[in-house]
Amino acid sequence: MAAEKIIETRSIRARFGAAVVLDDVNLSIYRHEIVVIIGESGCGKTTLMRILIGLAKPSSGTVFLEGAPLTRHAITKKVGVLFQNNALFGSMTVGENIALPIAAYTDLDKNAIEKIVRMKLGMVGLAGYENHLPSELSGGMKKKAALARALALSPSILFLDEPSSGLDPISAAEIDELILHINRSSGTTMVVVTHDLASVFTLTRRVIMLGKVKKGIVAEGTPEFLKNECKDPFVKQFFNRQPRPGTTGWQTV
Repeated sequence: MAAEKIIETRSIRARFGAAVVLDDVNLSIYRHEIVVIIGESGCGKTTLMRILIGLAKPSSGTVFLEGAPLTRHAITKKVGVLFQNNALFGSMTVGENIALPIAAYTDLDKNAIEKIVRMKLGMVGLAGYENHLPSELSGGMKKKAALARALALSPSILFLDEPSSGLDPISAAEIDELILHINRSSGTTMVVVTHDLASVFTLTRRVIMLGKVKKGIVAEGTPEFLKNECKDPFVKQFFNRQPRPGTTGWQTV
């Protein structure tokens, strides 16, 4: 049976004034998979993610979620987002942060919400931390708390923006393992935007790579294929962490 598309874009174009950032982007994301979107700085990764989660509108083109054009209602019910800066409210406890979307978008009573909060914290390894403030947590723990909040409404698709950003290698590896565990245990589709090549090889069998010059998708495939077999010199350079020609060595003036 063919894999089921959960997100599809058709001819997405994004521009800021006269500057075109994305041009004719067509991609499909399939149910239950983890797909990673990568690319050099300024290639449009963040813009594409904002379009996919409804925070920005494309200049032209359409985003489909489960076969229907993307709407605010569908985003609220079906999409969770882990932001790069975690976006936790500092004046609220961890539990209150997680409870906020549940209280806003369901009719559940306080006891039911508290039960869900405890369950989500348990999923990310933070059982018992509901009364802590974000400032009392380490960087890795804040990331886990933000992940629990993103999972609060049990979304069918989760977007993660640079989930290992700012973390030490051990904490980053823990976040990677947590992402894999949640995907395997719940079947949640995950779209990860990252620069971390170690995470790319750990998390996914499908990478979508954007390029600043093309203003769209330059390559797609497994991390191993893109590193070792792809003929595009930019892709090989990126995956093998090679500097741009002419950018090394001392310059004289």
